[in-house]
Amino acid sequence: MNKIRGMNVKRIIILQLIIVLGALSLPKRAESIVSNPLIQVVPNEFIKEWILCGPFAPDFDGNDKTGQIRYTTDFLQAVGGEKVTGFFEGQELSFNGKKYQWKKFHSSEPYVDLRSVYGECPFTTVYAACEIESESDREAWLGAGSDDGIKVWLNGEMVWENQSNRFASLDEDMFPIQLKKGRNFILLKIIQSTGGWGFYLRFIDPELRLAELTSMSLPGVNVKETEKGTLQVVIGEKSIYASQGHKFESDVILKDTEGNILVSEKVGIGQPLEIPVTELKDGLYHIHADFHLGAKKLPLETISYYHGQKSIRLAGYEGDGQKKCLYVKVLDKNFNEIEDALEELNSGEYTFLRPNILDVRFQVLLDVPSLGRRWFLVDNKGRGYNFSVEEPTRLDLPLEALKGLFFKLEKALQNPEELPEWYENFLKNKLNSFDPGQVNISPQEVYAALERLSGCKYKLSQKSGVNIWAASAMEKIGREEPLPEDELDAVHVALAKNEYEAVQVIIRPEKEMSGWEIEAGSFTSKNGDVLDASNISFNVVEYVEVEMPSNAAVTVLNDKYIKIAKNEESFGTPGMWPDPLPVMDGAFDAPANKNTPVWITVYAPAGQPGGVYSGQIVVKSKGKVVSTVPLEVEVFDFVLPEATNTATAYGVNVNGQYHGPLTSEQSSQVYDLYTKFCAAHRITPYAPHQYANFSYILEGTPKRAVLDFTKFDAAMTTWLDEFNLTSFNMGGLPGAIDGHARYTDEYNRLFTDIYSQVQEHLREEGWLEKAYWYWTDEPAKDSYAEVKKGLELLKSACPDIRRLLTLHLEPAPVNYFYDNVNLWVPVMDWYDVQKARARQKLGETAWWYVCCVPKGPYPGNFIDHPAINHRIRYWMMDKYGVQGDLYWRITYWDRHNPWDQAMSINDKGSGIWGNGDGILVYPPRREKSSVPIIEPPVSSIRLECIRDGLEDKEYLFMLSDIVNTRSQNSNRAKSVLQDSHNDLIQSMTCYEQNVTVLQAIRYRAAHIIAGDI
Repeated sequence: MNKIRGMNVKRIIILQLIIVLGALSLPKRAESIVSNPLIQVVPNEFIKEWILCGPFAPDFDGNDKTGQIRYTTDFLQAVGGEKVTGFFEGQELSFNGKKYQWKKFHSSEPYVDLRSVYGECPFTTVYAACEIESESDREAWLGAGSDDGIKVWLNGEMVWENQSNRFASLDEDMFPIQLKKGRNFILLKIIQSTGGWGFYLRFIDPELRLAELTSMSLPGVNVKETEKGTLQVVIGEKSIYASQGHKFESDVILKDTEGNILVSEKVGIGQPLEIPVTELKDGLYHIHADFHLGAKKLPLETISYYHGQKSIRLAGYEGDGQKKCLYVKVLDKNFNEIEDALEELNSGEYTFLRPNILDVRFQVLLDVPSLGRRWFLVDNKGRGYNFSVEEPTRLDLPLEALKGLFFKLEKALQNPEELPEWYENFLKNKLNSFDPGQVNISPQEVYAALERLSGCKYKLSQKSGVNIWAASAMEKIGREEPLPEDELDAVHVALAKNEYEAVQVIIRPEKEMSGWEIEAGSFTSKNGDVLDASNISFNVVEYVEVEMPSNAAVTVLNDKYIKIAKNEESFGTPGMWPDPLPVMDGAFDAPANKNTPVWITVYAPAGQPGGVYSGQIVVKSKGKVVSTVPLEVEVFDFVLPEATNTATAYGVNVNGQYHGPLTSEQSSQVYDLYTKFCAAHRITPYAPHQYANFSYILEGTPKRAVLDFTKFDAAMTTWLDEFNLTSFNMGGLPGAIDGHARYTDEYNRLFTDIYSQVQEHLREEGWLEKAYWYWTDEPAKDSYAEVKKGLELLKSACPDIRRLLTLHLEPAPVNYFYDNVNLWVPVMDWYDVQKARARQKLGETAWWYVCCVPKGPYPGNFIDHPAINHRIRYWMMDKYGVQGDLYWRITYWDRHNPWDQAMSINDKGSGIWGNGDGILVYPPRREKSSVPIIEPPVSSIRLECIRDGLEDKEYLFMLSDIVNTRSQNSNRAKSVLQDSHNDLIQSMTCYEQNVTVLQAIRYRAAHIIAGDI
């Protein structure tokens, strides 16, 4: 017994030892807690300490580009799965025969950049884990942003998921979690497709977030019929509210036309509500929704729904000799595009699929007889179409566009006293040429009438086999364009004092003739005042070949264009487009039966008396007078300010290829010529002081900066005080100062010492408000943290110099940069009007920019877009409160000669940027030079239109002043301002394309400002 008992004791001891040793070799929960990163709950502080495992790649045979397999596959099955409440550093596992190990990772930035850890790993997945310590049981909120999809588990329970293909944006997902007292285990699953790869995660304050949401736009109401016989209502389907963990709710009510409530339900934001409609009678119904935001209950828009079948056809034209509606958009009453509303038929017609939508409008892209294509708005005289109640079941879109244009011109004539007499008669003659009640009108007649009513073109004379006609500077004249129908006795130009305005005179000989010249003498008013001939200049309009539209979706391979997608929304068409405007220096040639436009620019000096001045333009060929054309110049009796109220920042450089080998002094001379040229066009180069910056030396122990502003002050006195340039760039953050790397303590000390002195010097000279830092451009989202670090240094060192940031990946202003950026410059299609206005109320500034994007239908600077686009963008800026305009370069001649090639190629030579992108001026000579060329650049139609737009905006500033002073003309001024905002601009992609309409509003504005009413 004792022996057995002893043996049992030994066995027990051995067994206990085995258990202890075995336990030491097994992963313990306590050990995982000790080895894992332990995070405290601190609002707004990013979680940077993680353990990572991956990247995992499922065996999906290339069929998981959507990420669904990666999203649903549990790669951690070998160690218990994704719901396990603890993994730890060093833990190993296997998947598909490959071994993986959890490894500790510290991110130096808020953004955890997985690409920097694993490299390029397309179509894979990585897990990240950490532990959170909480002092009590409590609710907390997490803000996450991921590139691409994300899943989040807390203590083994999934608390958030967002399967998407996106860039990582700060706090794009926000959701509550329930922490328990003590340690809590967080597991993230990041699903990668291609490109950038990483995530943000931090604790946030939900009350601050709710306050921010309140300042944004409310969620929209989306209604559609389903194949199941239900009416599906979704509130905020694509809004920021739908992606939050907070369960926002809305009340949805369905009423009939008598106000009877048929349905009343509560539904979560982003969640579909299915309403059976099979028993509804045919007719009109209204869907109303109230949105719950915290304690607030906010009403949303009311949507009308028509129940019943209607066959509504939208007619275009197709056939021999007939044009076709090239593209049709359906717009709601707020001019937002409605998707999936049309079905195109082979006959050139469309079936309208959404008759339930009230106040619907259409945008129609049409070929025009002159040059290119143009968008026309079809909106039933501003009322929209309600197909649910006694509306036609067939709509001829081009004809309706024509009727809409007719209505706009009729409206312009409602205030004839606000128009010049010649323009009033000009519009009347146009209207008399078309009967809107006409029933049997051919497609050719519709297009001809659209061209006639929309354009400001007119014949002048026909002598000795030469046709001479004229056109507004808002027209681009095609070489083959036919003669206009309208006819006037004189060329007309109207402008304010201290304003430039142009008109085109077009020569079209029946046979080729050389040695053409145009000249003008002085002009005299009825009062005997004289407008000197020196205020009139002439440029020959030249043409460049457009091989493909700017909107074309192509890439470049071996110097050949390869089309990669279809893009129908193009203004441009291949062919010869007018753009360069070389100064007329001697005689020029005019080919037979083709148009040769001459650009005539009139300037009215600030001291010029108001009135109508009459004179003549003399057209000669080989010294012989061919025609004498009367020219009337109306000078409005008010002066545009010398200083432009709209800030501009345009990239300008001296390209040595076309100016030859230049000394430093010669380069400075050329740059001064460019800067004067820009000032004459009311635009400002980024750095007017490029060749005359301040300098400094470092002296003493510790070193201090001693600055020399001699050259800088001389240059800025010229450019800012005399030429009234609007702004200037301080430049970028130096990579090092005195050998100290950026952001080191000594670098920061020296930088602050230098630029705090610069700031105070600018303040003393009165230039501080024009200065800005533009130290980085269009940052990628995974660079946001680095950019913010630089902005924080700038704010600390010189807080009163504005900090500019261009943004192009998400609606801007962007909340991540709040308190660090105060000069916001989003690309136009990402400009968020409401957020910008909110930042402006805080004293910040909002500009925008265009570049190679956005393409049409946005109004950019492309050669093959209508001339009115380049001008109307500044009217659009007034509507949306945009304070400045930035453009990346006007002299991008790096990769090709713009005289020979219209299309801009990107800096890698692998893709296109658009015709004329980055090229608003042309080299002074057509070929590269081997000798110094000290000359300014050659202008373009687009740049002249930009100056016109900036001058037009001064009219609008003056109208606003009249409204605010409550003078006798304040009501009329308010009416014109409202028409400019509402009639000319419906949205950033729906705006007036008809020159006659914009010209009428400009004339109305001018006569009110001049006090002629």
